[in-house]
Amino acid sequence: TFVLLLKSGSMNRYISILNGGSLAGVIAFGWFLVLYFAMGAEFVLVDFNEEFLREAMTIRIHPFGSVRMLGLVIPSIFMYKAVKRYKMEEGEGFILFGRAFQVGVMFTFIYASLAGMLVFLFGSIIDGSFVEFANTYDLRVLELTKEAGESMFLNLDEQMELIKERDLGSFAMMDFWRKTVSGFMIALIVAAVLKQKPPTFVDNE
Repeated sequence: TFVLLLKSGSMNRYISILNGGSLAGVIAFGWFLVLYFAMGAEFVLVDFNEEFLREAMTIRIHPFGSVRMLGLVIPSIFMYKAVKRYKMEEGEGFILFGRAFQVGVMFTFIYASLAGMLVFLFGSIIDGSFVEFANTYDLRVLELTKEAGESMFLNLDEQMELIKERDLGSFAMMDFWRKTVSGFMIALIVAAVLKQKPPTFVDNE
């Protein structure tokens, strides 16, 4: 059915979105691999002599750590290009905010789904050790928070139990939802930047 739609031309208008989202998903997976191969590397935000404080201010790299946020530049660039191309080809240089956002959401689902699927396949077939590493690291962060006495308003014990239950599937799903939520926000910004109403012609007769 999908092939027939493509042949009939009814899906041709979305080719730029499909291609852009797929390429962004593959490159996002490439960013995951960069963090995977750098896994375990660390950098100290503030260097203290006391071991406890030094560990608390140290960030260790892993595919699902805070450093992953740098990867948001990938969907931002590709979504902008894809929506802009759609605007020029289908809207003849014009596009309403709602339509631009809709196209951005389509891009997001393609990008997030492909990236999450590749992460799951990598962990299932090649190496899923990043799951254990991430769980161990996150548990240690909560332990340090607990030791620092900052757990007054946080249910750390419950959070620690949830972390222990995380597996490859939950990490892949978490990756999908994180990319989806951030993609929606990027789509709002892209739609606001690219929106352009077509001119209105007034009939004087």
